[in-house]
Amino acid sequence: MQSDLHITPVEAREALARILASPVLGGSERRKRLLEYLVLRTLADGGATLKEFTIGVEVYGRDPNKYEPREDAVVRVDIARLRTRLQAYYEKDGRGDPVRLELPRGSYVILFHAADPPRISEPSEPPRPRRSAKWVLIAICAAACAAGSWAVYSAYQRPAPIRSVVVLPLLDLSPNHGNEYLSDGLTDELTGQLAHIPGLRVVARTSAYAFKGKAQDIRTIAAMLHADAVVEGSVQRSGDRLRINVQLNRASDGYHVWSETYDRNAGDLFGVEDEITRAVAGAMRVRMASPAPHQGPVDEQVHTLYLQARYFWNKRTASGIQQALDLLAEAIRRDPSYALAYAAQADCYATLLGNEQMAPTEAVPKLEAAAHRALALDDSSGEAHAALGEAEFYYNHEPRASELEFQRAIDRNPNYATAFQWYGATLMIRRRFDEARTQFARAHELDPLALVIPAASALMDYFERRPAECSAEAAGILKMDSNFWMAHYLMGVCAKLDRNYPVAISELRNAYELSGHDQVTLSDLATVYAATGDRAAALRTIDQLRHAPPGQYVSPFIVASAYAALGDRKQMFAMLAEAERQHASGLMEIAVRPQYDSFRSDPEFQNLVARLNLPH
Repeated sequence: MQSDLHITPVEAREALARILASPVLGGSERRKRLLEYLVLRTLADGGATLKEFTIGVEVYGRDPNKYEPREDAVVRVDIARLRTRLQAYYEKDGRGDPVRLELPRGSYVILFHAADPPRISEPSEPPRPRRSAKWVLIAICAAACAAGSWAVYSAYQRPAPIRSVVVLPLLDLSPNHGNEYLSDGLTDELTGQLAHIPGLRVVARTSAYAFKGKAQDIRTIAAMLHADAVVEGSVQRSGDRLRINVQLNRASDGYHVWSETYDRNAGDLFGVEDEITRAVAGAMRVRMASPAPHQGPVDEQVHTLYLQARYFWNKRTASGIQQALDLLAEAIRRDPSYALAYAAQADCYATLLGNEQMAPTEAVPKLEAAAHRALALDDSSGEAHAALGEAEFYYNHEPRASELEFQRAIDRNPNYATAFQWYGATLMIRRRFDEARTQFARAHELDPLALVIPAASALMDYFERRPAECSAEAAGILKMDSNFWMAHYLMGVCAKLDRNYPVAISELRNAYELSGHDQVTLSDLATVYAATGDRAAALRTIDQLRHAPPGQYVSPFIVASAYAALGDRKQMFAMLAEAERQHASGLMEIAVRPQYDSFRSDPEFQNLVARLNLPH
């Protein structure tokens, strides 16, 4: 027995919706979930993956390491009950349904049948109508109209093409849940490889991971992220064996477009990443431009070290980044030709540079060495080019060279939100505000839940001396996360522009504590004290800056900014000279920081700005 071939997936899902809306399942959410799962899996792959074990794990949440179908009959019992309920439904409430669902005995695959058409009695000798030319012409026109209508109908029924996708964090279903680095790493690799497909928008990691561990409907998630499709799944490791479940769901209706289970040895992880990427791309009917940017076979242990390093790097803490660097050093020791490890090294040093958690004279040479080595092995690395863009701008003071590197990064990986954000920040510092807005908008489109991107846009309002707009954007960010320190910082500096000093002090103190004692925030707090005339408090804050704990890098530029607010020209230029000598990354902001407005006509100041290749 088989389904009627002319029934469309839309008609099948409408039949499912009618049953789920009826009282026949007795309000049992478990049976509803079971029926929906069976129907969608049947539509996705013809029911090829519908096995009792799979249903027990994916519908009933049974532990795959402990579940034994012969001892636990939950699937068989509920299937029998569901079969009885379906028969009862079509005997009563569903008698007139145009499409019927059948669950045959001995099978988990749903069959779809069109209802029998009503029987019409016919006369024993039907009259034979005359066929004039007029009626023949009418019949031909009617047939043509019908064909046209069917074409329109078919086009309407054809699902819209998938132009954007989000890869949700894969679940770690390993027995001890100690392989999160593996599930997260596979998520990141799949995201990164899909990002190289031309014309496909891939939602960035930050936004995707906002839903980690949260049970939300995929249609809701997709709507929030403006994605046409959602990839989700799980990773389970037992000894040297891996089981990876991946499925692609269409956002408009939750329809399972494709799903697959991969049982592999742990040593095959590198290859299965490419296999999954190609399968997902094929299911979305998009073409990969070229093979994934891996250079030959890679040892499984080396790749695992890389995945662990990315896991720690994504924590964005100084200790996490140091752990990542240690792991990457070991990966490179084992395989000096592994391009991804060098690109990850460059990312680590770029993050330390941007956060001013390492002296630039130490961070940048290592950043450049790692990035150039990565590109020598694989020129497709957008991350390596973006890291070089940061170094060229903030360390080498070469805005034009920096711009070329960011453009190369975006060309190699048009889905790399960080490249657009960093590029926008350099344009902002160069006072190319409209162009910076375009880059920030693109970054936000790729990573809609990353708060740092609207924060960058609000910072630009501050640099443009538009406190009202800056405060409005910061308030919007706080509605999403009331503890996001950068939003409190922005509220503080904008209140300072408005000369609302009590609010400025309160917000900056709050930002300082929430950030874990950010030094730039402390410097701006000193400038507020200076603006209120409390010179003693400003000097105490500067002294706190200059006597940071041992091992903690303090940029001379932020100390210079505090002296600038006090009007202490001598100390300001002394610290600016030291910042220039150290290649302090914040020094490039001298072109836009309000603290320096009163010195912009000073010849010595103008000479410094010219040496940095910045606009006056």
